[in-house]
Order: sequence, then C-alpha cells, then structure tokens
Amino acid sequence: MSRAVPCRVVLWLQVMRDRENNTSRGFAFITFVNAPDAEAAMGQLNGTTPQGPYQGKPIRVSPSNRPR
Repeated sequence: MSRAVPCRVVLWLQVMRDRENNTSRGFAFITFVNAPDAEAAMGQLNGTTPQGPYQGKPIRVSPSNRPR
C-alpha cells in the first residue's frame, strides 16, 4: 500500500508481521518528527480507502497506546 502524505516527515515506520509466515498483520506503527505532523496525517488518512491489496477496506488511524 502506498499513500503520499504531503509535507509530513516520518521518523520511523514498523509494519507488524506474522511470525510464522511473515505476512502483514494489517497494522503498523509510524513515528513522525513532530506532533502537528502526526495529527495532520491522522486527519488526512483516517477513513480513506487505499488502492492495491487492501482496496475496499477503510484505513483506521489512531494514536498508539504503547509507551515510548
């Protein structure tokens, strides 16, 4: 899946994968350089429908509960 987010700088990205077959588990963690960029990206992408293998499934974007 590829989706451009204009003017947002990603510091780190980790796609979560299944241990047994190395396929995507359907979610990822993304760290942006600053909070305003993260909030803007969440607002732009939440509820959109990607093209490609996940076509037809809306993206749900939310902040992580995971401690940093």
